[in-house]
Amino acid sequence: MMISRKAAVWAILISGLFFTGLTRRSDETLVREQVTALYHQNLQEFGRRLLLLKNTDATDSAQLKQNFLQCRLAYKKTECLVAYTESNRVRAINGPNLVNDEFDGGASQEIQPHGLQVIEYLIYNEGPSARAQRDAETDLLLAETKALLARNSANTEAHDLHVIVWDALRLEIYRIEALGITGFDVPDSEHAIPEAAAALEGMWQFIALYKPLFPGPEGSIQFRQGRRQFREAVHYARNNSDFAGFDRLTFIREHLHPLSGWLLHSARMLGYMPAARVQPLRDEALHLFDKDIWNPEYFGTGASSARVELGKKLFNDTRLSAGNSRSCASCHDAGKAFADGLRKPLSIDGSHTLLRNTPSLWNAALQTKQFYDARVSRLEKQALDVIHNKEEMGGDPVQIIHILKSDSLYPALFREAGIPLISSLGMLEALRAYIGSLQSFNSRFDRYMRGQTEMLSPAEKNGFNLFAGRARCATCHFMPLFNGLVPPRYQQTESEILGIPADAAFPSVPDADEGRFLFSGRPVHRYAFKTPGIRNVEQTAPYMHNGVFGSLEEVLEFYNQGGGAGRGMDMPGQTLSAKPLQLSRQEMDDIIRFMKALSDTAGQ
Repeated sequence: MMISRKAAVWAILISGLFFTGLTRRSDETLVREQVTALYHQNLQEFGRRLLLLKNTDATDSAQLKQNFLQCRLAYKKTECLVAYTESNRVRAINGPNLVNDEFDGGASQEIQPHGLQVIEYLIYNEGPSARAQRDAETDLLLAETKALLARNSANTEAHDLHVIVWDALRLEIYRIEALGITGFDVPDSEHAIPEAAAALEGMWQFIALYKPLFPGPEGSIQFRQGRRQFREAVHYARNNSDFAGFDRLTFIREHLHPLSGWLLHSARMLGYMPAARVQPLRDEALHLFDKDIWNPEYFGTGASSARVELGKKLFNDTRLSAGNSRSCASCHDAGKAFADGLRKPLSIDGSHTLLRNTPSLWNAALQTKQFYDARVSRLEKQALDVIHNKEEMGGDPVQIIHILKSDSLYPALFREAGIPLISSLGMLEALRAYIGSLQSFNSRFDRYMRGQTEMLSPAEKNGFNLFAGRARCATCHFMPLFNGLVPPRYQQTESEILGIPADAAFPSVPDADEGRFLFSGRPVHRYAFKTPGIRNVEQTAPYMHNGVFGSLEEVLEFYNQGGGAGRGMDMPGQTLSAKPLQLSRQEMDDIIRFMKALSDTAGQ
């Protein structure tokens, strides 16, 4: 029986699609095997470098440092996958040389630091027991590396692995931008820029394995474009490797951001975008300074305009306080970037000042801890604590709800906001909606980083490069929020011990406020305070948790001196280096000019 021409054509098309699908799956399986092999190869090279370091003559300081730096470069070649697939263990490989002082599921737990950053400190700050400690740390890291190889976390189903790889690659760009080039993980060696080049080179080694999977002519063009962009970024970092002189602004704007966009486009083209999920960063963001990078589902900031307006009205209503004498806006003044301009606010009865300075509320929703002592996680709880605090607002919860129900406007406003029942919970949800709407990402600096037409002055550019480089500001005030929300996953908010003095005079005496210790009771938290954001900082003087410094110039001078310990204060737990930064007056002025470029038009 004759087959019609039309049926024959359809048969050919279907068989072609079938065999194309088979070829694609076969290629995916092969690439998966190659990715796993490269991952193993890189880990084995890292282990080999660690053994070489351990066997280095301890009296040859130069060789010891050189071998250590080679260890770090080997790690950076595979950091993207190790940090992603071993997120629970990566702190033991390349975590900060600080006690891990976070609560784990409500339990009090302090984990001592281990890994490359501890080894770096022992090599660059030699003490009488440094050799023995260094050998012990190297042995631990060798054991950790063997465990990584044994777990073989990169060995999973092909499609799942490919999604993981491409997600890890994008996260690594964020890591390089917000941590790597700032010197966060190499505070002593300052080997940050060669390591950024090594990380990018390692990323491309993984990407190159995917060449057969880039579809058709368009895919070939996309692949070649990525190869060129990665080569240019590596070339720029290698040819400008001086830590102090590196132009981070140019590197981010002209290299890292285009690479981030290329990775997003490629993941879409290959079909390796993650499934829908709730996490801090949106998968669709082009780069770290994309104005829409923060996921409203994660931070609870996507409220309706009606709910935001209700929250704003409540925020400005004095009837939430005792005697109708104070509203939230009394201390969080929109004209002062939602601070109050005072060193410390007065108690509601006016008899004394409160314990701490009033913080700005800009981007308050985009952090995972609230208050200077980080004692609560949710904005609703923060608002509740303030409203009911006898010294701050002294509001009576029963009376407040009675007032709101009896008001001529509030019942309708609550219904329009999707809150049918006027209750304390509904009130707090509305306040959260308003505070969550206070987001500041439209400064001149933001527009510049997004490649728009806004310009920065040479002083502002130099100020950013100092802020993110030699001045070490960005190792605590993390980009792009410039607060303590830790990159690249942005799920934890850090606190620091700076040695803040009771007053600005010398000799320095510690402020009596013991910070997080008052809440946690843990010695490691004594004098620790949450790292605040510096967006709109020119409007929020005075500064620090106790308002001790009246100007940004005073703040910069404090850091330049090495914090409290650098000023002669007995502060053994200080997390800020006590070594003076040796910044000139002009350099400090440039940093201040940069910080002022973070002032936003959103509230104007």
